[in-house]
Amino acid sequence: MIFAKWVQGLEGAQDAISLRKEVFCGEQGFDPDLEVDERDATAWHAMVYRDGRCVAAGRAFPEGAGVWRIGRIVSHRDCRGQHMGDLVMRMAMRKAVDEGAIELVLLSQLPAMGFYARFGFMPEGEQVLDEGCPHQPMRVRADRIDWNKACQRG
Repeated sequence: MIFAKWVQGLEGAQDAISLRKEVFCGEQGFDPDLEVDERDATAWHAMVYRDGRCVAAGRAFPEGAGVWRIGRIVSHRDCRGQHMGDLVMRMAMRKAVDEGAIELVLLSQLPAMGFYARFGFMPEGEQVLDEGCPHQPMRVRADRIDWNKACQRG
């Protein structure tokens, strides 16, 4: 059985944090001491569960007037290619728009840019380094989101 839920703040978000550490730190080599940041305390955390286990997660939070940041989109190794990340991404985008976002922004690892492009995100500006790993800023205006396309599986 698959179900999804939202929590705001760190209380109840431990499954998302654990999955992020497993993937971003354990698999990709990012520093586990930097994985949880000040945004986690107020961010909305989306979590997708299959058979009682968190298999995908992400977060969304306001960054400025009308701008929401989506980030930390992650899928468990065993679930990649099964559209769990798609579900988290749609949840994050919908939450941001429902909360008044005019624009949605994110930082994409370079190999993941195509994933975010499917949801309408376009590269913007120069690449930046996050712990030595190149990331591309991306942006989409809320009024330009094609929800039918964003809800199609890629």
